[in-house]
Amino acid sequence: ATWINKNLLKDYMYHNWTAGNISGGGYAHATLLEPGAYARQPLASRLHDVALRVRAVSFIYGAEDWMSVNHAEQVRDSLYL
Repeated sequence: ATWINKNLLKDYMYHNWTAGNISGGGYAHATLLEPGAYARQPLASRLHDVALRVRAVSFIYGAEDWMSVNHAEQVRDSLYL
């Protein structure tokens, strides 16, 4: 997208994965996500077992989120159909 400052994003990503004293948010990103924002341990394959033990599973997104809701909708459909 044209609104993304690619140099700033590059620096942000680089420092999240390489800085010795990273921020809490950076630590969470580095712990939960692989480079490229792919989950280290995706929930989609494990969520069915959780859904059997709880009443509902919620997916929460912001009004203008960087993640698409499409995958959550597919997971929802596979859990409750």
